[in-house]
Amino acid sequence: MRARRTTTMLALAIVTVVVALSATACSDSGSDDSSASVPVFHEGDSITVKDGQECVIALTANPSTGYTWSAGPNDNVKYVSSKQMNASSGAIGAAGTQELKFTAIKTGSSTLELAYARQFEGGVPPAETVSFPVKVTG
Repeated sequence: MRARRTTTMLALAIVTVVVALSATACSDSGSDDSSASVPVFHEGDSITVKDGQECVIALTANPSTGYTWSAGPNDNVKYVSSKQMNASSGAIGAAGTQELKFTAIKTGSSTLELAYARQFEGGVPPAETVSFPVKVTG
C-alpha cells in the first residue's frame, strides 16, 4: 500500500512540474524588442503609417469560442500575421487580445474592414465588425 501511495505522489509531482513548465513556455514574456517601434491601434483609432511601415491592430478576442478577427482586402495595407495574447487574469476561457499585424504597401487612403467570426461557419454573418480609416504616407 505504501509503494502505491509513493507512486501516486511521484506521478502527481511529475504532472505538476510538466503543467508548470508548459504554462511558462506558453506565456508571453511581455518584452519583444523587435516590435517596440511598431505602432499599435485599437478600435476607434485612425491609422496613419508610412509606406513600408508595419502596424498592429489589437482587438478583444476569445478564440476558445471559435471566433477570430480577420481582415478584408485593402489596397493600402497588407495583412501579415496574427497572434493571440492571453488575458492578464490567466483564467481558462477568458478573453484576451488578438493582435493583427499589417504592412503599408501603397500610399493613399482607404478603410480597413475587420470581421469577428467563426471561420468554419460559412455564410453566417460576423458577430462583430470594425472599420479603421487608413492613411499611408510616402
